[in-house]
Order: sequence, then structure tokens, then C-alpha cells
Amino acid sequence: MAEKKSHIYLTGFMGSGKTSMGKALADISGSVFFDMDNIVEGSQNMKIADIFKVKGEPYFRELEHRLLVELEKFEPCIIATGGGVPCDEQNLQLMKRSGVVVYMKCTTDELFQWLEINKGDRPLLAGKEGVELLAWIEAELQRREVYYEQADIIVDGYHISPEDLWEKIIALRA
Repeated sequence: MAEKKSHIYLTGFMGSGKTSMGKALADISGSVFFDMDNIVEGSQNMKIADIFKVKGEPYFRELEHRLLVELEKFEPCIIATGGGVPCDEQNLQLMKRSGVVVYMKCTTDELFQWLEINKGDRPLLAGKEGVELLAWIEAELQRREVYYEQADIIVDGYHISPEDLWEKIIALRA
């Protein structure tokens, strides 16, 4: 792939606003938007929770990696990654090579407040409530941040407008 950073990869913990921001950035920029979780679910004709149950997390992570490789070939686009995608060194290097990586950073408390209400079908949250959920978020966020912090741009996920983030991306590309 060319040296020019073309794609925009939105990374961060589950519930950090990657999908919402990705849709907004696509509107601003006129770019195509891809949500990796939605594509994986569609390709398997099952929810992520069911993929985890039936085929296991390693299978799911391999699907994510293969999808990332395919998306790299597209014209410049905006991609909301799954929360675990950049936690694989191979994935992280692919993203950094082919695009601008943005970390939608949120505090543990912000994530807890949002995820406690919006757990949905998130397999990694199954059966976790209250203090146990908060402790899991703290531990998992701490484990993942070593990867997330390698992003080209780090923003306050809940408090940045799509317009302000777009300006940061344009400035980095200049």
C-alpha cells in the first residue's frame, strides 16, 4: 500500500462511540463507513455473542483480522474497529501502515455508566453486573490501553465533536 495514510481507523473500548463517530465522519467527509462488528455478524449470519458461544473467541479474532486485511484494499474509508482489534500487534501495524488510527478514549466511569445500561449482546460482558462489571472494565481497559495509546490521534471519546475530530485528522494528514 502507498505511504499516504488513507483510511481512518476508529479504535477504543466497547461503548466508546466508534460507530456513532464513524457515521458522522463519513457524512462530513463523504467517505464510505464500515463497522467491523456489523460486517463480521453479516458474514457469519450470527450475532457476535453467538459466534463466541458456537465457534469461540479465537475464531472471532481471526475473522476480524481477515476482514481488516480485506478493508485495507478499499479506497480510503472510515472503519470502526471492534474493541479488541488493535490489541493484536499484527492488526495494529496494518492499521498504522494504511491509515490514521484514532483512539476514542473514555474513562472507566464513563464506560461503566454506558455499558451498564447498554450491555446488549456483548459476550465479554455476559453475567457481569455492578461492581464486577466495573472491575472487569478497569482491568480490561488497563490491559488494552498499551495498544490503544499507540494511535496517531487520541481524543476524549465522549466529548469531541465529529467536526473537531475531522479537523485533527486533516491536520495530521497535511
